[in-house]
Parts: sequence; structure tokens; C-alpha cells
Amino acid sequence: ILIGWVAHAWYLKIFNESTKKDDRGEEVNNGFHNSGQSTSNVLSTAASSFKLHYDEKRVEIIYHEKLSDCLIAGISEFNNDLMVLKYLPKIGKNQYFPPELKILDGVTFDELSVDELVLKRYQGLGMNDYQLQQFSVEGTEDSKTEMKWFLVCANDAIIIEEFSLHDKLTWYLSKKRYFDAWVLSGLWLDRLEKLKIGKKQLEVYFKEKKWDSASEFIQKVLSIDGGEEFENDQEKMSYIDTVVEEWNNLLQVFKEEGILSKYPDMLPVHKFESEKQISEEYYEVLLHSFLKNKEYEKLIHYLEQWDHRLFDLQDIQLHINEVLLDHGDKDDDEIRGLRKIYIANSLELDEPELCVKQLIILKDTTLMEFLDEHHLIG
Repeated sequence: ILIGWVAHAWYLKIFNESTKKDDRGEEVNNGFHNSGQSTSNVLSTAASSFKLHYDEKRVEIIYHEKLSDCLIAGISEFNNDLMVLKYLPKIGKNQYFPPELKILDGVTFDELSVDELVLKRYQGLGMNDYQLQQFSVEGTEDSKTEMKWFLVCANDAIIIEEFSLHDKLTWYLSKKRYFDAWVLSGLWLDRLEKLKIGKKQLEVYFKEKKWDSASEFIQKVLSIDGGEEFENDQEKMSYIDTVVEEWNNLLQVFKEEGILSKYPDMLPVHKFESEKQISEEYYEVLLHSFLKNKEYEKLIHYLEQWDHRLFDLQDIQLHINEVLLDHGDKDDDEIRGLRKIYIANSLELDEPELCVKQLIILKDTTLMEFLDEHHLIG
């Protein structure tokens, strides 16, 4: 017998006190031989009329556990684990919460899963207003007996049954809970199928204009784990090409909405192992936007973070140089960092001669060494 009360759970076992086992493990009755004759004196006919016709019971507590942060509105066995209906009391006058169905490990009592049960008009129901019961559905010759549970309250009743991973995924998809489906699909589904489910969640974010959520989720959906295993190089290249194509499609949505500049951290910082790459235009739109809006610290940050093969560095340098020319020979604090990144990029492009003017303006003490090293002294 399983008993739940407030936050406590007991599992009790009931024994017949008169039932014992012999040396061979066979049950025998106290005071009786196999012939049915008692070893004690045989009762007279009159006395036997007072003989009790039931065996004395003994109750043994198998375990008693106090569940943390849980008010038990219902409890049942679930295979070798526990199913607990958790009651959530209201907060204040008007803040109500639906009950939760929790599955707890039958040994450690750790939480294995939890689901919110949104019942009809659950507001105002107390902990004793719920009934959680277990019942079995007889199987056929081809199927086993199924265990199900029903939850009844004053305003609603639902049937609870165990789902396989596939059943649960199908249910999530039918309810358009694409994020939960995407998380679950990572346990067993093909990576392309998982990608399709992730795209459905992104479509929801786009439709609801939840750009912050979309930008974070894109990075998860289109991430390629370095430790991910592929059958062969062809499968790997095919999947990477698919991911790159999706990056371009999704970034185009942000660009068309005019919000791409708000989410530079969303973009990958390295090139993919593929001939296909994310279009340079998305990186360049961001870099030009930073330069135009005089967000020089941002420009420097992403020029240092992003692989320079992802965009046309030469074109960015030309635009940086235009800004430097506008400031003339003044060593302004505002653009000192811009001069330094221009010098670093010029060296990367093997154009050391373009560095000389900037080093002079910065009054760099290593100028002569720089000229000598790069053979710029005539």
C-alpha cells in the first residue's frame, strides 16, 4: 500500500500473521499439519462456534520518505518509480497554479520528469479535491496488459498513460510545442529531422516577433558540434551545406526586418569546413553599420573576433581609412583604437606601407624599427 500525506510518502506491506514458510519455502498454517489437524487440543463443537474466521494481519513499513518542496495531492506506483501529483498553493489573492505530475525515482526519489496539468477551472481547488488512481487495461493475445491512471477533480477528469519517446514527440508536435520536441528529438532522432523541428520553432518566434529568442535559438539549432559523428565525409559535407544554407535563409529574415545589427553575436565566428559559406554581406552589413554609427569599439571587437575570411577585409579597410582621413593628423582618443586595428589589418594584407602614416600620428616609438623590418627605408 502506498500512502501520501502532505509531504510524506509511505510504502506499507501487509502480512498474514498466521502465514509462515517451512524449510522448503512452502507456506504452512500455524498449529496445523498437512492433514489439517491441529497440534493443539481439538476444540469441542460448542467451542468451535466461537472460532474467528480471519487471520491476524501485520503491517510493515518498507520505507518512509519526506519529499522536498512537494505537497502530495495524489500518489501511485509507476513501474518501479513513483507518480506524484504535486499541489501548488496559490500566492496572494489571485495567483493560482495548476498541479504538476512528477515522476520520482523509486530508489533515490530524484525527479525524473515533471509535467504541468492545466485542468479546467483548477483555480480555487484544494489539495484534497484531486483523486489519482491506477487501473489496468487487459491486453489481448498480441499485446500486454497496460497500466493507466486517471485524475479526477471537481471540474475535470483526464487519463494518464505512459508514452514512449516517439509518442511524446508526436504529442509535442501536435500541440505545436516545437521547442520541447526539439529538445526531446536530440535523444534519438536523425539530425536532419531535428533541424526541421528546430526550424518550426524559429518560424513561431519570427511570427511573434520574438527576435531575442530567435537569435539565441538559431545558434543552438544550427550548431555543429566538433565531436559530432558522421557515417562518412560525404554525409558530413552534405549536412554542413544544409546548415550553411539555413544560416543564409534565416539571416536574410533579420536583414529584411532591419534588425540584423542588433544581433552580431549570433553570427558564427569561423568558416565552415565546406565550399559553401555564409554570405559575406551579412558580416559587412554589420561592420559598415558600426562604422557609420561611430561604434568603433564594437567594430574593433568583431574585427578581432571574426575570421577575416568571412568578409572582404580590403573593402572594410578602405572605409576605415576614409574615417581616419576625416580626422586628419590628430591623435584623437576616439579613433586611436581604429588606427591600431587599421595597422594590424594592413599588415595582415601585406600592405605595411599603409601603416607608416598612422604610426607617425600615434608617435609610435618603434617606427624606425618598423621601417627597417619592412624595408621601407630608401
